[in-house]
Amino acid sequence: MNRPGWVLVVLFFLCLVITGRVAAAPENAVDIPASLEPWRTWVLHDKAEQQCPAHFDDGTSRRCWWPSRLTVDVGMLGGLFEQQVTVYAPSWVTLPGNETHWPESVTDGSKALPVVGRNGRPCIWLEPGEYPVKGAFVWNALPEVLQVPVSTGILYLTVDGREIVDPDRGADGHLRLHGKGGAARREDTMTATLFRLIEDDIPMRLITRVLLEVSGRHREIRLASLLPDGATAMKIDSPLPARLTGTGDLLVQARPGRWDVRVTVRLEGPVKTLSTGEGLYGDEVWSFKAFNRLRMVKVLGAPTLEPSRTRMPDEWKGFPAYQLKPGAALSFEVLRRGDPDPAPDQLDLVRTWWLDFDGSGFTIHDRMGGTLSQTWHLAMEAPMELGRVAVDGQDQLITLQGERPSPGVQLRRGQLSLEADSRLARTSSIVPAIGWDHDFKSLRGLLHLPPGWTLFSAAGVDVPPGAWLQRWTLLDFFLVLIIAVSAYQIRSRATGLLALVTLVLTFHEPGAPRHVWLHLLAVAALLKYLPDGWFKTVVKLWGVGTVVALLAITLPFMVQQVRSAIYPQLAQERDEIHYRPEAIRAGKVLESRIAAAPESASVGKRLLEAKERIQLSGQLSTPIQTRLISDPDALIQTGPGLPA
Repeated sequence: MNRPGWVLVVLFFLCLVITGRVAAAPENAVDIPASLEPWRTWVLHDKAEQQCPAHFDDGTSRRCWWPSRLTVDVGMLGGLFEQQVTVYAPSWVTLPGNETHWPESVTDGSKALPVVGRNGRPCIWLEPGEYPVKGAFVWNALPEVLQVPVSTGILYLTVDGREIVDPDRGADGHLRLHGKGGAARREDTMTATLFRLIEDDIPMRLITRVLLEVSGRHREIRLASLLPDGATAMKIDSPLPARLTGTGDLLVQARPGRWDVRVTVRLEGPVKTLSTGEGLYGDEVWSFKAFNRLRMVKVLGAPTLEPSRTRMPDEWKGFPAYQLKPGAALSFEVLRRGDPDPAPDQLDLVRTWWLDFDGSGFTIHDRMGGTLSQTWHLAMEAPMELGRVAVDGQDQLITLQGERPSPGVQLRRGQLSLEADSRLARTSSIVPAIGWDHDFKSLRGLLHLPPGWTLFSAAGVDVPPGAWLQRWTLLDFFLVLIIAVSAYQIRSRATGLLALVTLVLTFHEPGAPRHVWLHLLAVAALLKYLPDGWFKTVVKLWGVGTVVALLAITLPFMVQQVRSAIYPQLAQERDEIHYRPEAIRAGKVLESRIAAAPESASVGKRLLEAKERIQLSGQLSTPIQTRLISDPDALIQTGPGLPA
C-alpha cells in the first residue's frame, strides 16, 4: 500500500477513537483541560451554589434547596411535621417553628439532625439529595400561630384529628392553626384555560397564559406538554411557586383560588408551524403580534375570533386572535421579508452646555430618545469631540466608522435611550446646534454660564430668553430713547449720551432703576419753565421724593453690582438659553455671542447647578437586529466628566 493509503487508514482509525470517546462522555461533562482538572476542588471551594438551578427571571439568583409538601398535625400538647426537601448543594434548610415553638427530634428519615438557630429561625444542614424531614413540637396549649417557611407551596394541616381544608397562612409565613375552614372537605378539582401570544420577532417568542382555578387541598399540579418542542424558557411569572422540568412540564404548588401563570419561551430558527401539542387543555385562543419590518406573514390553520369576547389580557386584544381545537396548528406563509421602505427615524435631542470658567470651550451632555428604523450607527462630527456614550444605562465602546472616520457608537435596538458626553473648543461665535450625523424631530437645550459671564445674543433658535439682546422689547427701546432725548433737551448733549449709555447697560439688570428716571426728568423740565408759586413748590416736593426714591433704588443696586464684580459667584441671576427647533437638520449651527466680565471676575469656585429635568417619551419600537453582548473586558471611554 502506498503512503497516501496509509495516511487515510490512520485518519480513519483516529476518527473512530475520537467518536467513541465523545459518545462515551456523559452529557453533563464539563470541558476542563487535563492540566486544570486537579484544581477543580480548589476552584469550587465554598462555591457549591454555582451548581444550583438559577432563577428564570434572574440568572444571578440561585436556589440551592426546594421545599415541597409540608404536613403539619398538631394537637393540644404538641404536634408533628413532615416536609419533602430537595437539596442541590450543601445548604441551611429552614424548618417550621421559631424561638418560642422550637422543633424537636428532627430527622432526615434515617438519622437525627441537630437544629441550629439562624436569624431567629430553626435550621438544619443538609447535603445534596432528597429528604423527608420529620420533627415534633411540644407545648402546654395549642398556640394561635405557627411560623412556617415562606417558600413552602403545598401545606396539609390537621388540628386535633380534623383536617383544615383551607389553612389560613399569611404572606410572612404565619400559619393560624385554627384555620378558616371546617372539617368539610371539598373535592380536589382543577381547570386550566390557555391563552397564547406569538411575537413574530427574531427570535420568535411565545407567551403562554394559564388561568388556573383550583379547589380542594393544597397540592402539586403538573401541567404536562404545556410548551412546544424545542422551546427555551425565558421567564416564569407566577404568584405560586412553580418550576419547569427537563421534559417541559410545569410544576405548580397550588392552593385553592384563581391564579394567573405566564410562561415566556423563545423558539430557535425559522418557525413555519406551531401546534397545541397533545391538546390536553381543550380549546385554546392564540394571538399573533406581527413585526412587519422583519417579515409579513399570512396566518393559516384556524378560524379568527373576536378578542373582546375572550378572557385574554387586555394588552393582547389589539392583535388578531385565533381559536385552536385540540391537536390543531397554525402555519405561517411568508409573503415578504424585510421592509423595503421603513418609516423614518423619530429622534428627540435634549442638550445641556456648560461653559468653561476661562471661556475656552464647552462641556456638553446629550440625552437622546425615540425610535430607530433606518439608522444603526450614530457618529459625532468635528469639531465636537465625543467622550462617552451610554445606551440604556450601559456604557458603550466608541468606534470609528465611515469613509471619513468619525467617533460614534453601534446601536442594536429600535428603542433608543442614549446619553453622551462631549467637548467643544470655543474657537468662534458659531456653535453647532447638533453635531451628530443625524436629523432630529425636536431639539431642546439649556446653557449654563460660569460666574462673571452673560449671554449677549443667540441666533438660529426659536426663543433664547436668557440672551441679553433678546430681552429688549419695543417698549424698552421707546423708554430708553425718551429718557435719553429728554435729558439731551433739558440738560446737554453729554447728559443725553451719559443717560443713553447708562440705561443701555443697566436697564435689564435686576434691581436697576428704570421708571424713576421719567419722574426725575418730568420734575427737571417743570422746574425749568414754571414760574414761582404754590404749584412749583409742589413740583419741588415731588422732585425731593423722586431723588429719595432714586437713592433708595440705586444704592442697593450699586452695592450688588460691586459685590458681583468682585465675587461673581454671588450673582443671583442665571443666564440660560432654551430652544426647540422642530425637525432640525444635522449641521445646523447656533450663533452666539457670550460676553465676559473683567478678568478679575472670571474666576469662580463652582458652576451653577442644572435645574431642568426632562423626560422623553413616545412610542418605541422593538429591536430589529439581534442583540449582541459586549465584551465585559473591553476598555470603555469614560468621557470628560460633567460639572456639578
